[in-house]
Order: sequence, then structure tokens, then C-alpha cells
Amino acid sequence: MQFVHAVRKPLTSPQWNLPPSAIGRTAGSTHAGLSPTFDDTGLDPGSTGRLEVHASWPEPIGADVSGAFVHGEPMPPAGPVAWQFLHDFGDTKHRTVTYTLTAISRFRQYFDHGDEPDANFQLMQPQAPVNVLSTVQPPEVNVTSAVPSFAWTTTAGDRRIEHTRSSWRLRLELSGSWYRTGIGERLAVVLAPDGAEGAPSYSALGRDPVSATAPAGPVLPLSWCAEAAATVPGFPLPGRGTLADLALYDVFAEGDSYYCDIELRPPPGATASYAPLVRLSVARYQPDSLTGLELSAPTLTDWAQLLPDRHVAVDRTGPGLNVLIDGLGQSAPNAVEVVLEELTGDLTDAQLPEAVVAIDGDDTGGVPVWRAAAGSAVARGAVGTPIAVPLSPPAAHPQRLRIREIEQYGISVGTVPASAAELTQRSAYIDVVNLPGSWTSSSP
Repeated sequence: MQFVHAVRKPLTSPQWNLPPSAIGRTAGSTHAGLSPTFDDTGLDPGSTGRLEVHASWPEPIGADVSGAFVHGEPMPPAGPVAWQFLHDFGDTKHRTVTYTLTAISRFRQYFDHGDEPDANFQLMQPQAPVNVLSTVQPPEVNVTSAVPSFAWTTTAGDRRIEHTRSSWRLRLELSGSWYRTGIGERLAVVLAPDGAEGAPSYSALGRDPVSATAPAGPVLPLSWCAEAAATVPGFPLPGRGTLADLALYDVFAEGDSYYCDIELRPPPGATASYAPLVRLSVARYQPDSLTGLELSAPTLTDWAQLLPDRHVAVDRTGPGLNVLIDGLGQSAPNAVEVVLEELTGDLTDAQLPEAVVAIDGDDTGGVPVWRAAAGSAVARGAVGTPIAVPLSPPAAHPQRLRIREIEQYGISVGTVPASAAELTQRSAYIDVVNLPGSWTSSSP
């Protein structure tokens, strides 16, 4: 006669030991070999007849994976238990996987009459997330464009309006897909370490040759990348035998494309050059990869220009306005023009967002257009110097200021008639400041 001490559920919730050294991946493999172990508190073989493994992990694009069956096998009635099994992912990507162990009772047949759910005879226990490393070197980055980008902020009070354009940044448009090596993939800007000479593998920096300003470069230093998500100094470049500093940035999707915003700003106290040119060396970086496979080969972008910050302050003072544009400039400050404009024509509030800028001489009739306010003249000045703009309230229609900062260039061949003076100019900054009705409908 044999007595069986039967229990509905295993006596111990399953808990394995799975250090990184027990997760095996080889270069180019699509599977991971797992070799977990169990101690006495992590598994009761006497009451556990079968152990199953399910997996879940987040995906950077598309739906996450949840509850995928990985492995299962009967348990011997006595320990110790050591497992070895493969988890085939079907690709080489990095993943952060949460495995869930399900311990199934050895004695279900003594209790189940065919109408009880499986959960009555199981214990389920999620395990700590584990890193499954990428097994291939990331592919090169395909950069479609590198263009200046801006962040704008506006503040308004009873007597002051301020606009700030934060510049010193580029937006990269990337073609093809991202996350080719899995979750955690970032864009790396490849930089020369301190004291290193310029080389094609490194990002380059240079002075704008047509601007009267301080020198810059020839290499872009890591100190300019204070807004990076992370940095990796002294990283060995694959196949080149040299080291590089890496500044890491996150990539985001918008529409059918991927983008990366990179702010590059000289550190406080450093000599800044006006509108310098930069050519980035960029690569894919997957930190959770097999050793030596973290970084792709670098790709060079086209040269692009970093435009300076601009701050505009408009103060209501006395009978008019004071306008100040401030920010880094050339050795001789750029010129500034300020025009007081008024929205004229037959208009309704619903039409205001659709108003267009007038072209002198056009017969616009009753079409709502912005024109220079009657009796006003172009106010001229320079960056860093307040410019007075008179007002003549009350105004019958909405008014605004149109502000233009101008870089002036000399002409080496021939002359330019006055009617084509703009051929010698470049607009460095253009802004529009809408004036509150309380400023224009009554005297101060």
C-alpha cells in the first residue's frame, strides 16, 4: 500500500537563478540558450509535476509580445533541478524579456473531476527581466537631411512681450527603419577625444567663412553635447584601431520618417563663433550587444549651419514701443528693421488666421492683408540696441510688428542697383509680434 500526500497546487512558487552568464548568445544567432538553476526555496519537485516558461517583452514599434510559450517539460520528483533550453526569437535583436514560470501540480488527477480550471492547480511567478543581447553589428545610418531647427517660447505681460528662439541645434531626417538592433538603439554622434586630430571618422566644426567672427573647430568636442541623452567617452571604433567619444541621442518617428534632434551648444565660458558650420559623423549604437558589435560604421552628414539664439523683447513705453533683439552676433552687429503693420480690408475674426502678407502694388481690394500702418516708417537699428517704434492709437484694426535681422555682404564684382539691394543681404532672423488690442486701441 502506498500513501500519497497530494496537494492541489505546488508548495513553492517557482523562482529560478538566471545570471547574465547563464544566457548564451553567439554572433549572428537568432536564439538564446538559457541555463537556469533552482535552489530549495525556488522549486518543490515533490509537488511540481511540470514546469512551463512563457515570455513577454516590449517592442519599440508595434504591439508588445505577451505570454509567448517558450518551453515546458516534466519535473523529476527529486532535486536538484538544472535546466537547459533554447529560446528562438527568429532574429538577432536585443530584447528585455520577462519570463514567467508556471509550476503545475503533480497531483491534479486526485482532485480534478474534469470541470475545474487550470489555474486551480498552478502557481505562476514572473521572474526578474533579463537582457537578451543583440548578436550583429548595427547597419549604417542613412541620413536624408541635416537642417537647422529651433525651439520657440513666448511670454506676455501687461507691458512686455518676449519671444525666444533657441537655436544651436540640427534636425536629422533618417531614411529606412530604426531599431534594427532592437529596443534601446540610439543615434551616436562620433566625436574626437580631447587632444585628437581631426579625421574623417570624427564630427567636424568650422567658422562661417563669410562672417566676421571667432574661429571654431576643426573638430566638434564632447563639451558641446551637454544635452545628449548619454555619453560614452573613449569608445573603440570598429575596424579602425582608434578611440572616439560618443554623444547619444534618442530617435523618434513622425509620419513615415524617423528624426533626431541634436542640440550642439558651446559650454559656458567658451568662445563662441557666429553661425558655425558643422558636419556630423553619426552611427547606430546598441549598448546591449555582444562585445565589439555595439556600434555601426560611421556616416557623414552634409555640412549644416548652427544659427544663434535670439531673444526679442517688446516693451510698451510712453507713446510707443521699444524693441530689442539680443544674442550672439558678428564683430559688427547685424542691422535690424522693424515695421509696424496693420491688418486692413473686410475681415471677420474667423478670417484672421488666414490673413496674408501684402505685396506692394497689388490691387487687393477688400482682401484682408497686412500693410505698413498709415503714417509709419521703417524703424532701423542693430542687434543689441533698443529701437523705438512710435504708435498712434487708437487703431481701427489689429496691428503687429514685423522684425527682420539682416546680414550685409559686400559685392566683389560689378555693382547692385538700389532696387536690388536685397541681393547683398541675408535674413538671419525674421519674427512677427502681434500687439494686444489694449496697446493699440488707446493711449498709454
